[in-house]
Amino acid sequence: MHLFRFAPLLRYTVALTVPTCKCEKSCFWTPPIFVPVMGMLLGNAMGSVSVATTASIEAVELQQHIIETRLSFGASGSEAIRHVAVKVAHTAILPTLTQLSVMGIINIPGMMTGQIIAGTPIHDAVIVQICIMFMATASSVFSVLLVIRTCMRILMDSHHRIRADRISKSEMSLMQLGKSAICCCIRG
Repeated sequence: MHLFRFAPLLRYTVALTVPTCKCEKSCFWTPPIFVPVMGMLLGNAMGSVSVATTASIEAVELQQHIIETRLSFGASGSEAIRHVAVKVAHTAILPTLTQLSVMGIINIPGMMTGQIIAGTPIHDAVIVQICIMFMATASSVFSVLLVIRTCMRILMDSHHRIRADRISKSEMSLMQLGKSAICCCIRG
């Protein structure tokens, strides 16, 4: 699975989203604007990242024989594991897309409601909310793709072998997980 295949999706999402956001009084990177927006984006991405990580490990563990069969028939590591990565991406991104589809119809966001109560014109509050939702969706999608790519690189080595020894049955600490991800990315 090549992460760069999804670059046009991210580029178009950012190109459509960022001009929608108005920065009339101050720039985006000033702390009163940057900190809450980044908090919302990271908060939305965390759920998708945890689902992607868990689903990646479980899917490789459950479909290890299918992946090994594809490898034995001559598929490269990325070709053999692609079907698993696509299913994991679909599973991890589905809650974010579902939330996006009901926004404003069934679910009225708190930020938009707070802006309207504070006296912001409804049109401006809706534009800001749409901008935040598109940015949250883009950050979730990008985070999920990055996590899936990292998990697949950890679970399959450079010789196209599944590394079942890297799947731990016990609870792994955050430091151990970070260390193994960094080591895998450095080795290539």
